[in-house]
Amino acid sequence: MARTVIDVDEDMLEQAAEVFGTKTKVATVNAALADAVNRRRRQAFFDWLAEGGLPDLTGPVPPAAGQPAEGADPKSADPKSATGEKATGRDATGKTPGDERVRDKAA
Repeated sequence: MARTVIDVDEDMLEQAAEVFGTKTKVATVNAALADAVNRRRRQAFFDWLAEGGLPDLTGPVPPAAGQPAEGADPKSADPKSATGEKATGRDATGKTPGDERVRDKAA
C-alpha cells in the first residue's frame, strides 16, 4: 500500500466515517474508495443489462441432454418408467449412493 499525503475535507471525512462505521481516517478513505468503485461497476453492469447484454430468457427452454423434448412422452425417456417402476435412485442391492458410513475407530 502506498503512503499518500492529501488534503481531505474533515467534515466529509467525519460524515463518511459515520456512514461506513469506520474508526480511522485510513479505514474511512479506503471504504469510500471501495464504495465508489463498486457503485460504478454495478452501474456499468446495469447499463450493460439495459442495452441487451443478456439473451432473451423468456422463450422456450431447450431440453437438457438426456431429457425428453417438450411434448414427448416422458415415460419413454426412463426405461423404469415404461415398466411402471418408480425410479428410487437405489442400486440393485437397495442402497443409495452415500449409504456407506464411516465407522468410529474407537468403537
